[in-house]
Amino acid sequence: MKFLSLLNKELREMITATVIFSAAISLAAFVFVGAALSGIIENSVESANRTEVNITDNDETSLSEAVIDFLQSGENGLALTVNVRRNAGEKPKPEGGEPFIFIPKGFEDSVKKGEPANISLVRELKSLNVLAIMSESIPFAAVEAINDYVSDTVIKSGNISDSDFARRPVTPNHVTWHGEKFVNAAPDTMIGLFFAQSIFIPIIVFMIVVLGAQTIAAAIAVEKGDKTLETLLSTPVPRLSILMAKMTAAAIVALGMTAVMSAGAAFLIPTLMKDAAPAVSGAVTAFEAADILGLAYTPAGVTLILLNLLATVIIALTAAMVLGSLASDSKSAQTVVMPLTFLVMIPYFFTIFMDINSLPPIPRTLLYAIPFTSTYASASNAVMGNLTAPALGFSYQLAFLIVLAAVAIKIFASDMLFTARLNFSKKKKYPE
Repeated sequence: MKFLSLLNKELREMITATVIFSAAISLAAFVFVGAALSGIIENSVESANRTEVNITDNDETSLSEAVIDFLQSGENGLALTVNVRRNAGEKPKPEGGEPFIFIPKGFEDSVKKGEPANISLVRELKSLNVLAIMSESIPFAAVEAINDYVSDTVIKSGNISDSDFARRPVTPNHVTWHGEKFVNAAPDTMIGLFFAQSIFIPIIVFMIVVLGAQTIAAAIAVEKGDKTLETLLSTPVPRLSILMAKMTAAAIVALGMTAVMSAGAAFLIPTLMKDAAPAVSGAVTAFEAADILGLAYTPAGVTLILLNLLATVIIALTAAMVLGSLASDSKSAQTVVMPLTFLVMIPYFFTIFMDINSLPPIPRTLLYAIPFTSTYASASNAVMGNLTAPALGFSYQLAFLIVLAAVAIKIFASDMLFTARLNFSKKKKYPE
């Protein structure tokens, strides 16, 4: 019984209204993110499984026509709608960014000679997020259906000199376009390469915000609880000087954290990627393919990434300082910074799974209104050559920081520092 009494006491102290409120907010945030991402993933799957395929026929022979008729007949089990384009040049680009199958000249001649006939799956590299790795399944299935049809044709002809050729008469190649450049490689490998590199940025931001923000908020709350902050503010030292000292210290801590985490990532990424990116199509590696397409971190891009990262960390620590000043004690300080943690998590999930720049204006604006979004998207934007987005994002974060600093100055310059409270616990009622 004594144990149960002690357990009941500990639970009452731990499961407070503040804890329940935090859990409810956490649940609501995860439900919101899950519902939003679920719709995005469903749309991507529907797009990947569409029954329409684009074919560019430069061979224009009886075999290539028979292949197209076979895909349209439904005998392959796909029941495809085939959009045919002819005489599109030796290296045609995707129209409207849509992938297509390219049948080059000499396709039928190669089959008649008993040589593997090449066809290409041509795609455009639009973004570097996870959903972009979900390559269109229907074009891949159409390529396999073409191989099966040509294989049956070769076997029925009875002119089989090579059993391997009879089973695999068609050799699919991958061609990826980016801007005006192309490379004989699949986009999936390059997406995986840059995703593995850029994934460290959100991890760095999240760790700094969670560790640094909670530490600073708790420190401010402890100063209030111990009355040391009140004593400090009662000295002849101007309050603005005290605030600037705290914000400068937060900036120095942010700079140090950013430098340490960036140095660690710079050391870790080459180690992880040293043996990655095997040869693609037997020709080039993912590193070489990315270099051909001009996908690289330029000095300007790296500078913008670091500026966004630094601005994000300073904003998070300054916001934690403001929230900590409104906390009643060190326990509630950990709770008041929880909304800040969610503001870090929400854009993190969205930028991983999708290209924010492709969203309609309203949801795109809402996401970019969260100052941390620009930092998460800065790496992929910089690699893709879109330096405008991280530049505008840094400008927005700078403006947001100025407003946040003004709020902090207002709080420290008034009695709100001692009178304002964010406390979700019930007040005890005492009998009169």
